[in-house]
Amino acid sequence: ELDKAIADYSKAIQLDPKGAQAYINRGNAYYKQGELDKAIVDFDKAIELNPKLALAYNNRGNAYVKQGELEGAFQKAGEF
Repeated sequence: ELDKAIADYSKAIQLDPKGAQAYINRGNAYYKQGELDKAIVDFDKAIELNPKLALAYNNRGNAYVKQGELEGAFQKAGEF
């Protein structure tokens, strides 16, 4: 029930907009729905909030690969 999960993660983000893990979780749900652009936005936000969250970089890289954006994955990897 990905739509319900996304709604819950969105509520968590509303309550605590600095909670990077909620962005990762919502990004994962978007990823599973095939909403890769939305997933990448959430992973970017998690990285902005906590640049040491390796999982956010990993998941963003996976989304780029699934999009066929290998160059984007390599370019963004340099941020870490």
